[in-house]
Amino acid sequence: MVHLITNKRHIQKVFDRQSLHILPFLASLCTITMANRNDKPRLTPEFQSVLTFLYKHPDVTTWPDHIPLATSNDNILRCTSNVIPTDLSLPLLITDACSNWPATHKWSFKYFKQTYGNDIVLANDRAPARRHDAMPLTTMTTMMPPSSTSKHQQLLPQRTLSTTLSSYITQHIASDNDDTQFSFADYCTRKRGEIDTPFYLNGWRAFSSHPELFTDAPCIPTFASNLDNTLILLEALDRTLFPGQQQQHQQQERQQSWIHNVNTSLSKLFLGPPGTVTRLHYDAGSAHGWLAQIKGRKLFVLYPPSATVYLNPLKTEIETVQSPIDPLHPWNKEEGEEEGERYKKEGKPIAVIVNPGEAVVIPEGWWHYAVSLDESITVQRNFYHANTNAKGLVQMVLKTAAGLKKGGG
Repeated sequence: MVHLITNKRHIQKVFDRQSLHILPFLASLCTITMANRNDKPRLTPEFQSVLTFLYKHPDVTTWPDHIPLATSNDNILRCTSNVIPTDLSLPLLITDACSNWPATHKWSFKYFKQTYGNDIVLANDRAPARRHDAMPLTTMTTMMPPSSTSKHQQLLPQRTLSTTLSSYITQHIASDNDDTQFSFADYCTRKRGEIDTPFYLNGWRAFSSHPELFTDAPCIPTFASNLDNTLILLEALDRTLFPGQQQQHQQQERQQSWIHNVNTSLSKLFLGPPGTVTRLHYDAGSAHGWLAQIKGRKLFVLYPPSATVYLNPLKTEIETVQSPIDPLHPWNKEEGEEEGERYKKEGKPIAVIVNPGEAVVIPEGWWHYAVSLDESITVQRNFYHANTNAKGLVQMVLKTAAGLKKGGG
């Protein structure tokens, strides 16, 4: 069953108040194409790129070594949960991040299908969403960086599938059998002759609807205990915004308060088959983030904030910061020679595979691209740290409050 999101009011019915800070962005995407069962298979530029890379390098474990100009896979700082730097200036790979979480042995596609199968979810074949995907060519060419190549910027509006979680798992993930693990190569073999860009359940706010999931995957795990000050900062902001009202707050009321809702909405789940791509971007709201692999492996390609100058941020994007660069094929021999040469001179991405039980911590402003190498279940959380990006949380809350007041919310 497919539904078209047509306006902000309808979105408010789908996403409750705990997610209102994302409504302006969702409302701006009312022109997205909704998928249906009669659609012909299509390959997005980024998925074509992944298939080409797979053809050239069938052993996905070697992919970090083949990312153009990437530094060594060992260049990322590897830590255990109990020994974590707190300056948040560089990405971290936490080798035992979730190895002892109940989720690692409890969660499977079969589990989600049986437990939350009736939930309505949105899955996309291009992520994150981009305004420019659906823009007329004349408009896009005036807003795109001159060096952006047509090869990677084909006008293919994001397709979004609105369906039940059960149907999504059954129809779009290669296997929901707990005893079978399908790799990217396996997936392509099974789909031979009918291969299509996979639909990705990216950014599912399952924790907001089902807070019991935090018992399996903690909101603030051990490795983030000295990093994630979000709740403390929200409580301080609450005291500033509503002075004199603190004595009225009982514990149960606070659990239902805006503080709880905002804090919970920062945790999300990502589910999908092999080959799902997260295009190059950095997280909005000046947020830090971590992503923990419960099932399957993911390749991450990371760039420091200083790389922004040669990653050509898309001017078409207002709510997010995204780049047209594809880290697997970052330049085109036919076009963009000048920028290609600059990338070759300055581009030094970090490429790393995150395995089940591990997590990657991505500091504020760090660009990241990801591709699932297997069927994948990922827990993601954005967070704020008192000494580094607290201002971003304050600005996000105040911006949301202003938007609600303007909209009569």
